[in-house]
Amino acid sequence: MVGAVGDDGNGALLRDSVAASGADTTDVVVRPGTATGTAVITVDGRGENTIVISGGANATFSAEDLPADLFRDAAVLGLCLEVPMEAVLAAARAAHAAGVTVLTNLSPFGDVPPELLDLTDVLLVNEHEAAALGDHGVARSIVTRGGDGSVVHDGDAAPVEVPAVPVDAVDTTGCGDAFMGGGRTPARRGGTRSSRPRASQPVSVRTRRPVPAHRRPTRPPRSWRRSSGRDPGLPPDH
Repeated sequence: MVGAVGDDGNGALLRDSVAASGADTTDVVVRPGTATGTAVITVDGRGENTIVISGGANATFSAEDLPADLFRDAAVLGLCLEVPMEAVLAAARAAHAAGVTVLTNLSPFGDVPPELLDLTDVLLVNEHEAAALGDHGVARSIVTRGGDGSVVHDGDAAPVEVPAVPVDAVDTTGCGDAFMGGGRTPARRGGTRSSRPRASQPVSVRTRRPVPAHRRPTRPPRSWRRSSGRDPGLPPDH
């Protein structure tokens, strides 16, 4: 994982919790005298959220902060737009040159340089981002539609609709992030085009409970991996 945090309590909490989940945080930069990025989140009665982001230390991350050997043993690069576009493009260029699959999530959404789309192998957007982006030219993409599931596009093949897992949504904060994380596993293993959203859904569903971010799941629960179709950690009405 790469990015930047401040030398404050929030930064320490984030680094420790991510490391505890098994991710390598060696290349997460600590910026002295800079606050860790924060987000103010409001949630409505349907569990849908609105997020206002203050980038903090992440807004200072640059291409120079990327380690030279970042993609030495990598199979998939997961990109989002939480850091400046200069750094996003530099990472995408390096990954593409190394033959690494580039999975780009256009969140938080903003101006998207055509070069980033050219370097992207798999594009992940929600339905609102997809509408704003228009014709993007990326052959493989996943469009998430909340309770309506997701649609997988793969070149000239017919789009594949993947239905959502029915839940009583409490808070959808973090669902998109979890969905992306879950989708990188089949991408790394060469899974089918519809296996990415199918693998993502169980992890995303588990974020729909009021759980602190640092305790959220890192993979589908064992019951889902056995294809039993149920997560015993969810209340009966889920």
